[in-house]
Amino acid sequence: MLQTRFQFLILLFFLLLPVTSMAEGVVAINSETPIDEASSIPIELGTTTSIEDALDKLDSVDVMIERGLQYLPEAKGEERTILLMYISQMVNNQTRFVNYIWSAYKSDPDILDKDQLQTLLKSLDRQYDLIDNASELLDKALREERRELGDVTAQARLKIELDIREIEFTRNKIYEHQARVITWLDQFGQPISAKRKVLELKLLQRADMNAMLIRYADNELKKLQSEQDVLGDTTEKSHAMVVQAFLLKKSTSSVSLGSTIKLLESFDVPVINFKEIWVNSSDNLDSDIYDVALIKRLLGRWVHEFSDWFYTNALKILMKIFVAGLIIFFFIYLANQVSRLMKRGLRVSKLNLTQLMQDFFSGIAHRTIIFLGIMLALVQLGIDLGPLLAGFGIAGVVIGLALQDTLSNFAAGIMMLIYRPFDVNDVVVAGGVSGKVVKLSMVNTVIKTFDNQRIVVPNKMIWENVITNVTAEKVRRVDLVFGIGYGDDIDKARQLLEEVVTGHEKVMKTPAPTIAVYQLGESSVDFWVRPWVHTDDYWDVYLELTREVKLRFDESGINIPFPQRDVHLHPTAQLMSLYDRNNPDDLAKEE
Repeated sequence: MLQTRFQFLILLFFLLLPVTSMAEGVVAINSETPIDEASSIPIELGTTTSIEDALDKLDSVDVMIERGLQYLPEAKGEERTILLMYISQMVNNQTRFVNYIWSAYKSDPDILDKDQLQTLLKSLDRQYDLIDNASELLDKALREERRELGDVTAQARLKIELDIREIEFTRNKIYEHQARVITWLDQFGQPISAKRKVLELKLLQRADMNAMLIRYADNELKKLQSEQDVLGDTTEKSHAMVVQAFLLKKSTSSVSLGSTIKLLESFDVPVINFKEIWVNSSDNLDSDIYDVALIKRLLGRWVHEFSDWFYTNALKILMKIFVAGLIIFFFIYLANQVSRLMKRGLRVSKLNLTQLMQDFFSGIAHRTIIFLGIMLALVQLGIDLGPLLAGFGIAGVVIGLALQDTLSNFAAGIMMLIYRPFDVNDVVVAGGVSGKVVKLSMVNTVIKTFDNQRIVVPNKMIWENVITNVTAEKVRRVDLVFGIGYGDDIDKARQLLEEVVTGHEKVMKTPAPTIAVYQLGESSVDFWVRPWVHTDDYWDVYLELTREVKLRFDESGINIPFPQRDVHLHPTAQLMSLYDRNNPDDLAKEE
């Protein structure tokens, strides 16, 4: 343990020592910058930096990477984390120095003499070997970490997956840099076929491993989800941590697979199989990952999977739909029959229910049966009714707030249902409208006016105002007024009125009609004529009696006077003076 700590302190010394010495020569080129674009990017160097200085610093970086790799096999925990950060930084420095040298060489090939070029090529070969050694050490560290994933606690599993993620992301940088080294060697005209084949083989093996890890993580997540569905809320906190660990494994493998795919594509290696797995596993994809071949392959696979699913489940689904349809059809038929029987029973019952109440009860029964049928059909289709019913409750609150006026009309309909001020076919004056009621509902009332118009009146307007039910009673009194002249015989007129009223077949004998003088008007002596009739005969009696009385009065010489006024003028001196001035005879006398 002490030896390890001592080595770690020595390592920190070597980490801190070269950083300040290299600060002057760091170039401002991103490590991801393609080598072909290096010459187009401005490079910020110290004023004393030269190609020879860059080569010396490149050699120093190689030495520091080699030292870091010596400690990597024994490093654990925080020590390994710092080492991985250190190696990644040194790799970035290598990239910057080589990009600087390449940009200078591309601008002026004579800037490097033969010895400097050989030094650079040896450094690149050494970088390739160092990176290859680093990848092997990281592979070994990964294998050791994965061996510890056997029988461990959920918290330990999550910690190991985090360590694996750290190693994998460092491997991504290592392989990317190794591919850049091969590219640099190719740019400087060096043979690269052997190195390229070795790297391609490693990248293919890594892509296979990441693809298998993605599939493995998916399968384990499905198992954990099945356990969650069975156990429900009784699952422990460790279950959630295990799920998190496998999600992390899938994410790490997906990122590594994406990095590997890009490197393989740069070497023109077919990767369509890996792309398909990556597309299905990753949430963040670059737009350039999609090409025509991949899209065709994905569409073909999806069509094939849908066809397999359809052939496997089509008969089952069609049977469910058929049974659900039969259930709905049966319940609709049952609802119609029950509603019809209820209407018939309520109509002939002794409860004396209004048409509105009959329609209300039969409608409730009809809708309840259909609702039950729909619920059973949904259960048959395999739909969980719990969330659906909860959604109905929330929707009911929202709809209630949005339809406040409609609910006010509904409340008025309830009051009309209870107190029954009128019924269908009654003649009413309600809500400012007079006519015959043709339809009642819980929200509005349809009234047909006497000139054959249909008016829909909200129940709230009806209930909040005076309601006159003209036909509520079976018997009504017809109020008529007839006038005779002051010079006519009152007894004779009364006798004629009695004969006309009692002689009409639709006038009721009981109660007896009322015929009497009730007023001495300005122009006439007025009679009250008030016979009782059945409500349906009201207007017939009213019109026929009016006509018959006029004819009989004319035959008997009894006048029906119209309003007239006598005007008497009393002469005054001024009026007589005005009269004299306008009289022609008086004017002639004056002449």
